Amino acid sequence: MNFSMIFRAVDRSSQVIGRISRNVDRMSGGVRRAAGASARGVAMAGGLMTAALGASAAAAISFESALADVNKVVDFQSPEQFEQFSEDILLLSTRIPIAVEGLAEISAEAGAAGIALEDNLRFTEFTAKSAVAFDMAAQHA
Repeated sequence: MNFSMIFRAVDRSSQVIGRISRNVDRMSGGVRRAAGASARGVAMAGGLMTAALGASAAAAISFESALADVNKVVDFQSPEQFEQFSEDILLLSTRIPIAVEGLAEISAEAGAAGIALEDNLRFTEFTAKSAVAFDMAAQHA
């Protein structure tokens, strides 16, 4: 084998290796761009999930605060009775188009007015339905 044949073989293999290298570079650039877009998408989804969780937490805190007002003026015999009443208010909010905080506000006003616990939920439901029928805010019902 002579040196010219070796140089031609090295030259040809260098050309092939160069093409392969350029293709790998183009592919890795595409992968980097896709990874960057994917990372931005993941970050955006994470931000949206955080906002949704924050809104849910704020709603839960608002409901708990409204129920604390009910607990101050209604004579619950046990924590279980209070828990059941809370669940009943939540269930009521699925049947009447008033926010659960509004229903708790009506219930607290009923308790402050001396309406007994056993009548409080029925009073709250009747008052909420009346508020909806007459297009009133819960605090004005």
